[in-house]
Amino acid sequence: MSANLVQIVDVRPDDQPYIEQMAHLLTIGFRVIAPDSWQTVDEAREEVDDVLKEGFCRAALADSGAVIGWVGALPEYYG
Repeated sequence: MSANLVQIVDVRPDDQPYIEQMAHLLTIGFRVIAPDSWQTVDEAREEVDDVLKEGFCRAALADSGAVIGWVGALPEYYG
């Protein structure tokens, strides 16, 4: 049995493949709990770009390199 490893990586503004996947996850992930937020991938991509400009993002990658989760932080989070 092989272990499924998750890699955590820093995401930079030029990491477009990650950013695109992160935007898709944002639209899907909030569809039920906050249906009015990030209704399109373009809106979600803008949000990811804003976080990258003012804060930082980390992505969780599957063995295949696909983004399976991500987190971002902004200075106003105070933490």
